Amino acid sequence: MGSPSNDLYEFGPCRLDAGERVLTRAHQRVPLAPKTFDLLLLLVRSPGHAFSKQELITALWPNTFVEDANLSFQISTLRKALGDGASAWIETVPKHGYRFAADVVANPFAAQLPSASPEETARAPAVPVPAPSRNVWRLVTGFIVGLLVLAVGYVVLVPPRPTQSREPSNAIPTPLTAYPGSETGPSLSPDGNQIAFSWNGPQEDNYDVYMKLVGSGVPIRLTTAPERDESPAWSPDGRRIAFVRRRIPEHLGEVFVMPVLGGAERLVASFALDSSRRSTRLSWSPDGKWVAIGGRQSASESFGLWLVEIDGSETRRLTTPPAPGWQVDFAPAFSPDGRRIAFIRVKATNNAIFILPLSPAPAPAGEPMQVVSDQRRSITGLAWAPDSQSLVYSWGGHLAPTRLEQIALTPDSKPAGQPRVLPFGGPGC
Repeated sequence: MGSPSNDLYEFGPCRLDAGERVLTRAHQRVPLAPKTFDLLLLLVRSPGHAFSKQELITALWPNTFVEDANLSFQISTLRKALGDGASAWIETVPKHGYRFAADVVANPFAAQLPSASPEETARAPAVPVPAPSRNVWRLVTGFIVGLLVLAVGYVVLVPPRPTQSREPSNAIPTPLTAYPGSETGPSLSPDGNQIAFSWNGPQEDNYDVYMKLVGSGVPIRLTTAPERDESPAWSPDGRRIAFVRRRIPEHLGEVFVMPVLGGAERLVASFALDSSRRSTRLSWSPDGKWVAIGGRQSASESFGLWLVEIDGSETRRLTTPPAPGWQVDFAPAFSPDGRRIAFIRVKATNNAIFILPLSPAPAPAGEPMQVVSDQRRSITGLAWAPDSQSLVYSWGGHLAPTRLEQIALTPDSKPAGQPRVLPFGGPGC
């Protein structure tokens, strides 16, 4: 490195510590992904310099072919993170690139040594920032919120085995959030670096959609409506978030889509939601053209699964619970290969998991097949493994511990053996 690792820079209300890799604004830490931090450091170290797009791409992604869209995404992410004033600080130089136009002051206590070249800065190793300590009881909330999401990563590393026995494991669930109040509906970004969730806020007065980096850092509030905003879901390209705005007491669920980096919310569909479900869930199709939801469009219909075209031009029913007995279909989850959709079907007080085969349209390509017994009381969530060959789901009785199980599937969606209890999520974990 041709630059000191402890240099400090100040601009506006912001302070950038290159050594600790920390950005603060008005003494509040601003979370930045490693690549976004590297971009800011490049710009701040050469204020007034008009970087070409190719200069920045070469510095941030050395020896790698990267499209301009990747750089544009990082610029947009940085502007949003910096907040007020960022548009004036990071100027777009037409047909060329970008310039950092803010007045930058090097901290007088920092060593005055030559600045690093863009290439050297891009190779600077990320220094992990330790998470602040939390109250033990508040950690329990974050543990529960992140449990199902973490299970998906676990099944990638541990192949499914047809057994119900609990096996020893070194896997340790890590809290993703630990805030006062209640956080629900976690959704990891496609790159695994960020999480979106619904939180009733520091005053515990209204649920809105928030986003934060995985690890330390403060959450960014994305919605501000007086209604309850819940069930955020990332688009496959990581650029948009779909969510449900629940209007109570009529239990009307409005599906909105908004850009992750800020912009207007767009209403794409409305459904009546089952009042007994505390929240609904959304799932994007792998091609990013459709969102699946459970609900109904009139009082005379049953609560089934629907597809909503992302531009709002079409809604399409996927499932109808058969009578008698079955009442509600909800919590859809597209398989990563797009060939199937799993969902929860409610029967009296018990739930079961079904899988519906899909055609490329997408449309039903057969009848739903039950893969998990309806003796599982209170199934609360499910997710596919990345290879589309198994499902992970959470379940538990009323006031009983929640446990996670994984079930392997054959190509035609039949269970490949008995469900396997995962080594976290219940007693003894």
